[in-house]
Amino acid sequence: MSAKYQYIIVGAGTAGSLLASRLSKFGRVLLIEAGGSNIITPASLFPFSSAMTPWLHIPLGYLFTMNDKRTNWGFSTVIKEIFKDGKEGERRINYPRGKVLGGSGSINGMIYQLGNSGDYDSWDVECGRSGKWNAQTMREAVGRLEGWRKEEQRLKWDVLDGFKTAVEKVKGVGGRDEFVDSNVEGVGYFKVNQDKGRRVSSFQHFVDGDWWGINDKGNVRVFEGGNLEIRTNAMVKGLVFEDDLECGGDRKKVVGIDYWNTDNFGEVENDGDVRREILGSGGEVILSAGAIGSPKILQCSGVGSGRDDDRVELPGVGMNLHDHLQLRSVFKVKEGTRTLNRDRNGMTGSLGGIVGI
Repeated sequence: MSAKYQYIIVGAGTAGSLLASRLSKFGRVLLIEAGGSNIITPASLFPFSSAMTPWLHIPLGYLFTMNDKRTNWGFSTVIKEIFKDGKEGERRINYPRGKVLGGSGSINGMIYQLGNSGDYDSWDVECGRSGKWNAQTMREAVGRLEGWRKEEQRLKWDVLDGFKTAVEKVKGVGGRDEFVDSNVEGVGYFKVNQDKGRRVSSFQHFVDGDWWGINDKGNVRVFEGGNLEIRTNAMVKGLVFEDDLECGGDRKKVVGIDYWNTDNFGEVENDGDVRREILGSGGEVILSAGAIGSPKILQCSGVGSGRDDDRVELPGVGMNLHDHLQLRSVFKVKEGTRTLNRDRNGMTGSLGGIVGI
């Protein structure tokens, strides 16, 4: 246990990686990630190895990493009773969340798309129309901090091009080269978070790869770069509180975190000992563990509303989840038509994924 960090950031996903990169310019930062490293070692090439899978860096790899316990938390929705085609049944929907450096950006479909303008504008209304959260301000902010590597998709299929042409002619929907807002209408290929056919996560983009390596315990440590240290396979148990004496001791303030060391499958190591990291004077703990992970940590720390074990009253924790819903159309195609499913299930698909097509 030490008190050497100005910032402790929980979660090395899309937001956490960006924050770590920026805040390490102003103070000592510890970036905590429950999942493993995305560094590929020789052991990664062996099936059933606990080492991290090489599919993390290959565009086609998301078909495999979304079902890999080393890289996906494996969440699912609660079972719902449904009535379909005159029959009763049950439905449970898989809810992939990344468990690795780069978070969900290391296992998702790599689509590059900014948020809905209406959402941003509604935030600004809730904040008194300050102009700090509206769509225009947010787009300008994203433009300043990104410098993001995105490129045209390398994969092209005749069946998709034919569908695009048909929609343009029959429905009168215009073709688009880029979808920068989720409420625009159009048909076309998304741009993707790739660089020369290789996946680019927020971690890879914002955290310089030359700064980090594997220590003798298998966890990631920063050897160079000064202010940033990264610790993988560290699952946060809860926040550490103490009385805020500046407010007369009537309020609690967060001064650190407790965590367990785990393996790449998320299993707590044999000793089960809880580790603790304490902030330096005036430091901050930042939760960026995702829409599921962050409220879970808060609730496990006694932060929330309406529960007997809540130590800190904070309404709304664990509520109001909004997902980016989508509807997928399923079509039967003629024999011999090239599709992603057929590529995946054949040797051509595996080789194509390796070379980034």
